[in-house]
Amino acid sequence: MTAAEVVHPARQADVEAWLTSLGVDWRFDPDLRLAQVDVNAGLANQVRHEPLHEEVVERYTAAMSDCALFPPIIATDTDTPVPLGGNHRVAAANRARIVGIAQPKLSIAANALDATRRADAAGIDGFARLPEPVRYEIGRLAHDAVFTAAAELALTTGMPVGTLRPIVAAVVEAEPSEALRLIGGELEDHRGRATQRGGNVRASSRTQRAQLETALATIMSLSPIEVYDSCPNDDVRATVAERLIRAATPIRQIHELLLHGPAEGR
Repeated sequence: MTAAEVVHPARQADVEAWLTSLGVDWRFDPDLRLAQVDVNAGLANQVRHEPLHEEVVERYTAAMSDCALFPPIIATDTDTPVPLGGNHRVAAANRARIVGIAQPKLSIAANALDATRRADAAGIDGFARLPEPVRYEIGRLAHDAVFTAAAELALTTGMPVGTLRPIVAAVVEAEPSEALRLIGGELEDHRGRATQRGGNVRASSRTQRAQLETALATIMSLSPIEVYDSCPNDDVRATVAERLIRAATPIRQIHELLLHGPAEGR
């Protein structure tokens, strides 16, 4: 299964088939904002004596607070969508947002679940047991082989998300072959540490070689003109230029050591 074929976890095939059977021209919009929805018009459309059941809204709010995934609402395809089905979900989502369920948290939960379903389809055992932020980061990798390799890295090393994040950031920018090489290097580092410590490893810090590899991958993906354009003024450009010169010193020293080894007596 390719990244393009991964189905959003909130979609419901039976509901979509039912809408199609009715001749409805529908579309799935995962980015619909609550602020766009005409809540009052949606409630006025209901045939129930009481448009909302408070206990249902409270139950849904609690579930959303735990990042439970709900089916999408059905609404008119207008500038101000009117709910035709899902008023309790809209009310609960608004309430959850008010009591502090940030949209990024909900998005991370949904994307992590999406990555889990993708891993299940690829036959990657144990992926669902990884922490949600780790699954989210790995889910950012669109290439299937790179996704699988990164999942193996996380499962093998128990790498925390703070350590994994810069690796994923570098891998996202790299070509698939380079991305696989970077991930393979991280896995070799981990196995080397395991051998040195007799198998008693606690997901230790990455080696400096591994950190250099991901830094270089990021640097090599940069566009010089885009770096220039992203600097807001001459002072920032001068500061970045100075830091580049300072960074060149250890890079040159590392280059010399890798080619010729340490000097005699060092």
